[in-house]
Amino acid sequence: MPTPRADYARLYINDEYYGLFSQVEQIDKRFLHRLGIEMHGNLYKPHYGNLGLEENDWWYDQHYPKKTNRQSGHEDLVAFIELINYTPDEQFPEAIAEVLDVNEWLDWYAVNILIGNFEMLEKNYYIYHDFSTDRWIILPWDVDLSLGPRTWWPRERATSQGRMIPRSVLKAR
Repeated sequence: MPTPRADYARLYINDEYYGLFSQVEQIDKRFLHRLGIEMHGNLYKPHYGNLGLEENDWWYDQHYPKKTNRQSGHEDLVAFIELINYTPDEQFPEAIAEVLDVNEWLDWYAVNILIGNFEMLEKNYYIYHDFSTDRWIILPWDVDLSLGPRTWWPRERATSQGRMIPRSVLKAR
């Protein structure tokens, strides 16, 4: 499964230490190019879309914003969602396998359940329609709430994403 590169970075501004932050590669055309994925397809970032169908483009613009080819519509996404929602049960396994790597999706889903990343049910992933293969690819993103809930302890500092880092780690150089 294609995933963005990630690492930690100690942030200093004018020689003043500001903390340990995560740095994550953006999912965009450069990301697709690095992985050798055809870059002319449609990249969407779902946000509470729930793979449901609606009557107007405004709804899709809000719940499935496009990150590439923004000037074109959402016809491919609507067709994908229709396939998911309206394909008869007996035809569904074959139909979905034609447009999506089902095992890869199941792996992604299982890992998210294991790490407690339940936001992935409605957001925090990308979907990409590769026009050269006419297949959809799921791209993991934004797992900041994984591995437990956010808490606040007086001897810890929150990163820009709200994650707690013990001060002892922050002071280590």
